[in-house]
Amino acid sequence: MAFTAEWQPGARLWETKNYGRYDEVDFVRTFLGRDQVYVPVKNVLVFETSEGFYRTNPFMKQTMDSLHYNGIEIIAFDMGSYGKEETYREILCNCGYSYIQKIALASAFGKSRLGFSFSREMVKRYSGTGKKYGMISDHLDLFAKKQRIDFIRYPSPASYPERYYFSRFPKREEKFFQNFLNEQLFNGTVKESRGYHFGFAFEGILIYSFCRFLKQRSQAEKIDTLYFTAASDLLFQVYSLLYPQDSAETIYIWNRTERGEELDQYLKGKIKNDAILVDFSLDQRWKLDLSECLGVVKVLNLCDFMGENGVRRYGKYIEKAISMLGKSDFFVERYENGLPIWSRKKISVKEIRNEQEIQRGVLEFAEQFRECQKEAEEQKKVIMLENPDFVGQILRYAFDEVRRKRSHPDPVQILMQSKTAKKSKEYLKNIYRRIKGK
Repeated sequence: MAFTAEWQPGARLWETKNYGRYDEVDFVRTFLGRDQVYVPVKNVLVFETSEGFYRTNPFMKQTMDSLHYNGIEIIAFDMGSYGKEETYREILCNCGYSYIQKIALASAFGKSRLGFSFSREMVKRYSGTGKKYGMISDHLDLFAKKQRIDFIRYPSPASYPERYYFSRFPKREEKFFQNFLNEQLFNGTVKESRGYHFGFAFEGILIYSFCRFLKQRSQAEKIDTLYFTAASDLLFQVYSLLYPQDSAETIYIWNRTERGEELDQYLKGKIKNDAILVDFSLDQRWKLDLSECLGVVKVLNLCDFMGENGVRRYGKYIEKAISMLGKSDFFVERYENGLPIWSRKKISVKEIRNEQEIQRGVLEFAEQFRECQKEAEEQKKVIMLENPDFVGQILRYAFDEVRRKRSHPDPVQILMQSKTAKKSKEYLKNIYRRIKGK
């Protein structure tokens, strides 16, 4: 099992695991009556998705808003690696924390780390005497424990041993995507369905990248009209969401629609010559049939996007991903006298519902990731994820149960969970009991 979802083979659904989700009311209840709360900037208030690109922690934003609304002063602290106080203030303001005015940086205190000494000096300066305060941190704070103050540990997505894990040393684009998923799926107060998580984490990047590929091809060939087969309905929705100014239309044909003169007449009557017909599949036979019928009209499918090598390496994973979106029960069996003759394939309500949730996850991924990329491009930090090999690796990871079940703890977690650490802890406890007994 990895990050937030576990595949249930019998049900063909994804089991959601509810990591890192808390009710902000618990935070407000804990600190109500306090004058101040100290909160780390990095990994709690904001995430650095890629170098110099900062995003709001969606859950902590809601919590901080609630604390501010209740008149509790928020003091942000960090090492100072992002720059001076003005830089931090600008980052926090851009992330929606305009009400945070006090910022404590370890570098300004002459400290090399966020340790006990820094916390003591920080509290002495900003709280003085008489002010009641609490602390939030992404790790256990020894100062808070010694002072016996109200303290809440917020587990950042980076600390989860079973988070979405692409590789140990990801490239810049891979890190951007990996952090984006972890931040979105580990935070928030709403527990989403199993299908939603699969659509958001895996199906989304396939459809999003294919849409970007289609846009590039249409621009290169100066074509502004795209037609989508009915089986490509979700692709059509995402493309229309990303490029609303383009002309896009659905053609009601499936690869199981009966071929013949009637179908040819329908296609020639509906599709203009200066257009592209898109099919969300790897079915080259179906593409050839459409090309022979339409002649000059270009027909594109996932094989054009992935390339020959990509299809050979990742074809079976792409087919699985497509099959999870191909649960439409109604389809056109054939055309007669220009009219469609509909048929129905029996599909369970559970499968239909799961597909709907996957589609919702894909649509939200496309919308959120578009905004994320847009912000990155505005900051001249262009992140390109249309690489077919990258998409193929994501899908291979999605269906690799062994790899997804493997945990990836950081060195500190490995040390704390080791037998030596446990024995040392028990040894120290025994010494403490003996001393206390005397």
